[in-house]
Amino acid sequence: MMADYSAQQLIFKAIEHRVDEVFTLDNGNTKKLLLDDTGALLLGTVSGLYSLPWESVKQAHRGDGVVKDSKLIIPERNIWEMEAQHSNLVWIGSDIGLLQLERKDNAWQATYVLEPSTADVALSRSDIRSIALTSDNNLWIGSYFNGALFWSPSSFNFKTVQNQGNKKPLSDNVIWSVFEDDDQTLWIGTDNGLTHYDPNSTDSQFYMVADGIPEPYSIHTIIQILPVSEPEKLLLSTFSGMVLFDKASGEYKKLNFGLSGEEPDYVGGASFGPDGELYFFGNHFYRYNFASETLTRLDTLEEQITFNLVMNFIGINPLNAEEMLLATYDGLWSFNVNTQQARQLHRLPERLVNTELWPDVVNLDGHVLWVGYPGYGLVGLDATTYEERYHFGRDALGQAVVLYDLMEDDDGYFWFSSLNGIHRFSSTELTFTRYEYGRELSIAEFNQGANAKLKDGRMVFGSPKGLVFFEPHKLNQLKQSQLLSDESRQMVITGIQLSSRDLNLPKQNLANTHLKLSHDDYGLTIEFSSLLYHQDRDAQYKYVLSKGKQILSEDITKDTRVILPSLAAGDYRFEVMPVSQALEQTLLPASLTIHMAYPPFGSPLAYTLYAMVVVGLLGAYLFSRHLQLLRLKQAQQQVKLFGNAFRHTSDWVVIFDQSHLPVAANPAFEKAFGINDKERLDRQLYRVYQQVPKL
Repeated sequence: MMADYSAQQLIFKAIEHRVDEVFTLDNGNTKKLLLDDTGALLLGTVSGLYSLPWESVKQAHRGDGVVKDSKLIIPERNIWEMEAQHSNLVWIGSDIGLLQLERKDNAWQATYVLEPSTADVALSRSDIRSIALTSDNNLWIGSYFNGALFWSPSSFNFKTVQNQGNKKPLSDNVIWSVFEDDDQTLWIGTDNGLTHYDPNSTDSQFYMVADGIPEPYSIHTIIQILPVSEPEKLLLSTFSGMVLFDKASGEYKKLNFGLSGEEPDYVGGASFGPDGELYFFGNHFYRYNFASETLTRLDTLEEQITFNLVMNFIGINPLNAEEMLLATYDGLWSFNVNTQQARQLHRLPERLVNTELWPDVVNLDGHVLWVGYPGYGLVGLDATTYEERYHFGRDALGQAVVLYDLMEDDDGYFWFSSLNGIHRFSSTELTFTRYEYGRELSIAEFNQGANAKLKDGRMVFGSPKGLVFFEPHKLNQLKQSQLLSDESRQMVITGIQLSSRDLNLPKQNLANTHLKLSHDDYGLTIEFSSLLYHQDRDAQYKYVLSKGKQILSEDITKDTRVILPSLAAGDYRFEVMPVSQALEQTLLPASLTIHMAYPPFGSPLAYTLYAMVVVGLLGAYLFSRHLQLLRLKQAQQQVKLFGNAFRHTSDWVVIFDQSHLPVAANPAFEKAFGINDKERLDRQLYRVYQQVPKL
C-alpha cells in the first residue's frame, strides 16, 4: 500500500495496489517507486514488485483508492532498489541478487542475472541494497557487508569455459593452442594434454594427459595444432618435439623427420609453406615433405639470416604467395621458397634489437600489412614498400602492448588478446576498444597463439584460466549503438588547492574556472581526471601552462595532479588533455585560467604612479631651473645696462653697500677727485671728506 496526497491541501490518501491477493505485512510494505517513460508506476515491496498504470493510480486517488488493474511482476522478492537504464530496461536490487526487468511485447519480463561475488568467492549475503549506473551503462552494486562492487552487463557477451570444482571440460586450464575441425568441434592444446571439445553439447574427450603434474618440457604440453593433408590426422607441436595424432583412435606417433640424437625433441617454430611442405627449425632450418617423407636442410636461408635470431616461421606472406614470413629478434623477414632468397621487411629500432621482441602474427588490410609485436605493439607496413606507416606502442595500448594474435572478423575489425584483456582494432579509424578483466572479462591475461576464428563467426581466445568465446558481430553492433548515443566527453578538473590558504571551492567539475590568487599565494595543486577509471593505470596526460602566447611549462605525466610551486604576477591558462586518443571515445581537454595578483607596491598601477611622480619632480626641477636661468639672464642684462650707464654718465656716482661702505665710483667721480684703483676706495673717500666737508 502507498499513500497519495494533494500537493495543494496536503491531504493524504491510501492507495491500495494489491488486487486478488492475500494482504500481508510484507506485500503492503512499499519501499521503492519508479515511474517509467510509458506511464507505468513500478512499486517495490518487501514481498514483490508490482506494475500500476499511472492513469489507474490517478483514478484510484479520485475514487475508492484501489488500483484495479495492478499486476504482480515479481512475486516474493524483497525489492531494495530500482534503476532504469532506459524505458525498456530496469535493473533491480533484491534479496537474492541482481534482477533484470525488460519490456517485451508491451509486457515486463524479469530475469535473474547474478548473485554478487568477488572473483569466485560468494558473499555472505546476496542482498543488493543500491545500484548506480555509470555513463557507459555499467553498474556499481551496493552489497550488504562487502561494500560497492563493479559489474558490466557486457560480460554476458563473453562465455568462459574453464575447469571449476567438479566441472572439468578441459584437460588443463592453461591453454596454448586452439584448432576448429570440419565438424565445428575444437581441438585444444593445453599444459597437460589434448582436449576434444564440442561447443554445442559441451562434451569433452581428453588425450595425451599425464598422470599428475607433467614433467617440464614434456610431450603432454601442446603448443601448436596444425592440420595435415590426411583429414584424420593432426600435427601437434609439443615441448618435446612434434607428433602426428590420429583423431579417430587417439593414438599418436612422434616424428623424428630423419634427424638423429636429441634434435627431434627440440624442433619447433613450424608452419606450412605455399608449396605444402612443413618449414621448421631444430639445429638448422629445415623443410619437410610428408608425401615423400624427405627432409631438406635450408643452408641458403641460414647463410642470409643469423640462425640464433630466428624465433619461428609465421606463415605465408599475404602479399606474396611464394614467400614465407619469419619472426626474428631484429624484426620481420621473408623467404622465397622458389628463389631461396631472404630479405628483411621490417627492422626494430636499434635500441630494441636482440631484446626479446619479435613479430608474432601478420594480417593484411588493403594497403597495410599489420604486424603484431608482443611488447613493442602494433605496426602497420605499407603493402608495397614495407615502410612503417603506423606504430601503436605503450602510449596507445598501455599494458596491452604485449599483444598476441590478430584475427579479422566479418565486419572488418581486428581482434587480439594481450596481457591486459581482449581488444578490437579499427584499421580505418585507427582506434582501439578494450574489454578488460573486472569489467567484461573474468580472465585478465591470455596466451600467445591460443586463438581461433570459428566457422560461425565467433572467436575464441585461450588463457592460463581456460577459454573465452564471444561473437564479434554482436559486440560491434553494441559498440556502434553506444557510440551513436554517447555525447562527446571532456576531461574534468577535480580539485584545486593552495599551500598558503584554503580556497573553499565546491566539490564539482572545476574546468573553465577563473581562479583569482593573491600576490602571496603559493603551492598551487591542480587535480584532474578522465573519469575513465579502468584506463587510468595506462593513461598519460599532457599539460600546458601558458601566459599569453608564451608557453611557460609543458610536460607529459602519468600522475593526475600538477603542482606549481609559485607563479609570478599575471594571467595564465592551464590546459590538460590525454596524450593518446587511440581509444574510440575522444576526450576533449579541460582548462582553467589563473590571475595572479601583483604586490600592493609592485603592480603596474603602482609603477605608473612611481613614474608619474618621478616625471613630475623632474619637470618641476627643470621648470624651476628654467626660471632661475631666465631671471639670471634678465639680471645680467640689467647689470650690463646699469654698468654702461655707471661708466659713461657725466654725473658723479658712488655705490655703497648695506653697511654704507663705498663699493665703487664711476670714472667721472674718480677724475674729479683723483680717485685711483690702487688704494682702497673708503680711505680715499675719507680724505676727500676731510678736504671737502660739504661734499
